[in-house]
Amino acid sequence: MRFIASCKRFCIILLVFLLGLGMSASAHEVGNAESEAIKIADGVYLLGNLPCNVVAVIGSDGILLIDNGSADTAGNLKEMIAGFDPGPLRIVLNTHYHFDHIGANEHLAKDEWIIVAHENARRRMLAEWRVPDKWGLNYPVIPPYPDVALPKVTFADTLNIHFNGQTIEAVYLPNAHSEADIAVFLRDANILHTGDIYLSNGFPIIESFYGGTIDGVIAAVDALPILLMIIQR
Repeated sequence: MRFIASCKRFCIILLVFLLGLGMSASAHEVGNAESEAIKIADGVYLLGNLPCNVVAVIGSDGILLIDNGSADTAGNLKEMIAGFDPGPLRIVLNTHYHFDHIGANEHLAKDEWIIVAHENARRRMLAEWRVPDKWGLNYPVIPPYPDVALPKVTFADTLNIHFNGQTIEAVYLPNAHSEADIAVFLRDANILHTGDIYLSNGFPIIESFYGGTIDGVIAAVDALPILLMIIQR
């Protein structure tokens, strides 16, 4: 496992985040972007300087992204991935529906990317998203997404994608950070992307006004090592 984290409520989970934890990784310069892609396994890269942890799986089949950052950084994302030479397919997995994780959906879909997410993510994207005023937080109001930005493939519980020699397994973790969270396991690379379910630098952020719950976060974090054991069999 590439990252080891200890928590009170669970044993060991593999996390994808770049915090200088001594991971052996090499920088892969792409295009003229002011960012870098960090190789974390054969054909798997963590794309830097984006609002969230974006992972790219590159190979002869094409390119698969896990999350894609915000609309403001879509140009930077596209410049980074343009530096690779993958096969023809283009897939993006949304770990949930928040604007800092799916903001480039529209830009990618216009380039014929296939967007995949949990069915609740698509449902939430069809409505306006806003943080209640009583929270006193300066978050933007996100209008309903246009049809082009919506996931065209959705699932309820689990989804397997066989891509670039990887078995990529997405698992729904209900009512945790949001009501549409998925964890994505790259079986062959032994990497688990947890979206916003787990934060390494603070307490969890819970979208309680749209279905997130502390009990769901605890259950999700407790479930991750169990899921790993089941998936790895």
